[in-house]
Amino acid sequence: MGNWSVAVLFFVLDALENRLLDDQSLWECLSKFSKCSSYKIVDVLAQYEHTSGQLINKAKSSYYMHVNVAGALVNTVGNITGFSKGEFPFTYLGCLIFYTRRRKEYYNDLIQKVEAKLHSWKGKLLSNGGKATLISSVLQSMPTHILLVLDPPNNVLEHLHKTFARFIWSNKKEGRNMHWTKWQNLCILKEEGGVGFRSLEDVSKALFAKLWWRYNIRQEVHYTNANDYWDSPRWMPTFFGKFTVSSAWRILRHREPINPEFAKLWTKRLPFKIFFFLWRVWKGKVPTDDLWRRGGVHRVIREWWNAKCCLKLKPSFQAAPAVIIWKLWKIRNTMKHGGGVSYNRVIHDVNKALYYLAKVRGNAGPSSYGFCVRDHEENLVFAKAKEIGEETNIVAEAKAIVKGLAFCMERQLHPLIMETDSLVIRMIIDDE
Repeated sequence: MGNWSVAVLFFVLDALENRLLDDQSLWECLSKFSKCSSYKIVDVLAQYEHTSGQLINKAKSSYYMHVNVAGALVNTVGNITGFSKGEFPFTYLGCLIFYTRRRKEYYNDLIQKVEAKLHSWKGKLLSNGGKATLISSVLQSMPTHILLVLDPPNNVLEHLHKTFARFIWSNKKEGRNMHWTKWQNLCILKEEGGVGFRSLEDVSKALFAKLWWRYNIRQEVHYTNANDYWDSPRWMPTFFGKFTVSSAWRILRHREPINPEFAKLWTKRLPFKIFFFLWRVWKGKVPTDDLWRRGGVHRVIREWWNAKCCLKLKPSFQAAPAVIIWKLWKIRNTMKHGGGVSYNRVIHDVNKALYYLAKVRGNAGPSSYGFCVRDHEENLVFAKAKEIGEETNIVAEAKAIVKGLAFCMERQLHPLIMETDSLVIRMIIDDE
């Protein structure tokens, strides 16, 4: 037999604000209403106990009423239900319940949870990429449960944004750090000049749009200039007509003009920290007052982007400026702080970085594919290898899989298990 508690909310009109009845009549009306409601609630709970076999722990159960409700009425409800009187505000299912004006102190628990999570990470050496992942996946998701049902005051969201900004810009455990741009500039899509974080203000608007759609839209929607009705409302921004928070966010979020050059700053297969630094260089947000900030580096980067090359090399030429500038920046800092770096060492480090880039991007070269087929006892049934000329390793892996599958289908060798050592191919097949 179970044991559980219950919380009951009584929404009673304030006698001081209601002048439709005189005080005596209003008191009698409210008293009868509260008594009737209390008895009905007790009956419902008794029926639940009888049906489910679970007992209500009245010592852990509470009822809540407005602070201006008369004491006699409060005591009447307590005597009928046997519950103790609770005080506002209180937390229910992780969300704060209150009836007064929104106050920042009501959200101290959320703020403390975020700061406690950050404190647990302070002793760890995190790159900008690691910090960005933690902000997007952990910190920005923590307030979502509350934002689903509550609209916090602006100073709460601003406090959280400042906390996120201190984390992304920090380079030491304690003390103040230079914030090279405001948080709002980071909460813009990459092709619009931002880093891709999401503003909690935009998320809050999208989540409240969900509540508005759910509770304010009629069940039937009339066609314009027609006599027909839709059986249910349709959310036109989505293909299937279903409301989604992501589509509402795309409509309500803060926007900036799209610039194709911003999108070129970010390419895949390289660490986030490198492209984040390139973004800072492009925006002039680096701690130097020389050529890096005067815009001369922009011309060099554009030369790489606009260089004439085959289509397969285009991604490498797009990513090359980021790798070169990152290496030069590390060398510059070494020299700035008294380290010695030779000219040959600079050339060697840059060439090594470009070689790594070419290896990561999988540039074309003499290639061949091969595959083998084994039976259920892992005995070799068939094997084949063939040269395919100048191709990338990804293309060679893909052709090996296609040829192997074609061989098995022609001979009706199924069901089958496919094995590959290419992580990229596996991600493509798994639609990742």
